[in-house]
Amino acid sequence: SASGERRMSELIDVRSVPRPRARRSIFDGWPAWEAGFRELEQSIEVFPKFEGTLAQRPERLLESLRERDRIGQLAYRVWYYPSLQYDEDQRDNTVNAATGAVAAVTMEPGRVLVRARVTPHSNRDDSPLDG
Repeated sequence: SASGERRMSELIDVRSVPRPRARRSIFDGWPAWEAGFRELEQSIEVFPKFEGTLAQRPERLLESLRERDRIGQLAYRVWYYPSLQYDEDQRDNTVNAATGAVAAVTMEPGRVLVRARVTPHSNRDDSPLDG
């Protein structure tokens, strides 16, 4: 029918619709992930510098909260990069080992302040890092 042909001509050619830009990767590869992992380890090591100093002045408390958030965001990225890589190819056990290394670093005793921010699921029983 004429109305059907008109409707067909009004349809958008999907080939002319611009595709969304590809999302940026969490890390640009394993060397970048390893650098992020080392940064996470170092950041966790120096975080205790805030212990016993938070009541000194409000800026010190704010600085510690910002650092905790930064470490938490980094830990989240460092955790999920190998996790997503493993989801792509579950035959690669070295990728799974990388996730285990992140868990080991973030779950050491005395790292409670960082551990609470590692994953948004920290209050759930099935949290990947709350094992």
